[in-house]
Amino acid sequence: MNAVETIFSAKPDTPKGDQLELLSLLIEQYENRYYPISAPDPIEAIKFRIFRQTCLCRIINWLEPHSRSPALIYCKTILISP
Repeated sequence: MNAVETIFSAKPDTPKGDQLELLSLLIEQYENRYYPISAPDPIEAIKFRIFRQTCLCRIINWLEPHSRSPALIYCKTILISP
């Protein structure tokens, strides 16, 4: 990782850029082999999204009487609108 950090801003099609690309590929293969991330279950993903939005709306509804900030009102309309 230290090697990647030192050449992170390397330009493409240069020796340092090629080295960065190879290191990135090696890191990606290592992560895929030893730390795979499977796709989420679609139903669980929908439940999680609904839960997060519900929590955020509750927080905004709680804050609204305490503050008449236009940002909160704007955020609320964005969250609720389809």
